[in-house]
Amino acid sequence: MAITRLNNNSITSITALPSAVAVTNTPAFMARRNSNQSCANGADTIVIFDSELFDTDSAYDTSTGKFTVPSGKGGKYFISTKIRTSETADWNSNEIYILVNGSIQSYAGAWFVNDNYGTLSTQITIDLSAGDYVQIAYYQGSGSARNIGNHCTFNGYKLIT
Repeated sequence: MAITRLNNNSITSITALPSAVAVTNTPAFMARRNSNQSCANGADTIVIFDSELFDTDSAYDTSTGKFTVPSGKGGKYFISTKIRTSETADWNSNEIYILVNGSIQSYAGAWFVNDNYGTLSTQITIDLSAGDYVQIAYYQGSGSARNIGNHCTFNGYKLIT
């Protein structure tokens, strides 16, 4: 914006700049668990976030737990997940992974003890191409199957670059 001023700082004219181009961080999605999901001992379990809070491009599948980059929408993405246990028990060797096309891209791990609920989160900024898919896997080595609960989320969006 250009402003013309007189010597006494009073404004005499204002020239507006051209309007800005509107941009959005899409595709964008956020999904969560609506109920507990059992995770076997000693095995990776794909977490199915069965409820969408939003999904701008219908790119997240609540039956497979996959976010698939739509055609023509490749680029840099921010992906994040948070997993919370739903049982107050010792949980040994807890790990979560962000997987792209089945390969680990980001990881977080912890041991939860003293009968407390445990929470893990991880995030990544990554280049994704059309057709790439992202999923979340959970591993626990507590000796028996355990449940993760409805406080779990998975979200992502394309960055404006």
